[in-house]
Amino acid sequence: MRFDKSCRNLYTRLENGTTVLIAEAANMNQLSDSRTTLDDFIGNEDGYFKMPGRGFTQSAQNIALEYSEHGPKLSAEMRREDGEWRERQGILLADKLENDEGHLDPIF
Repeated sequence: MRFDKSCRNLYTRLENGTTVLIAEAANMNQLSDSRTTLDDFIGNEDGYFKMPGRGFTQSAQNIALEYSEHGPKLSAEMRREDGEWRERQGILLADKLENDEGHLDPIF
């Protein structure tokens, strides 16, 4: 099921050099704490978010979880291949993650 329709209290946190998405996810009519490391499946390609990919946090700054009319969006300033910073970029997470019985999993 689409994760943003079955989760609440979403936020991101930097842990050990990676960005983690944390939420209370519905599982059989109960909420349970769930987390997924976004760096495991989101990368950076010349200053743009890329999925599938890996390790975007190492080349991003001012990482934030924003809310849009289309659902939660991960945004950040991303480093380009030439070392310069690209303006703020975003990737919608609503169609990239699912809530599978209380676990946040990527959709490829």
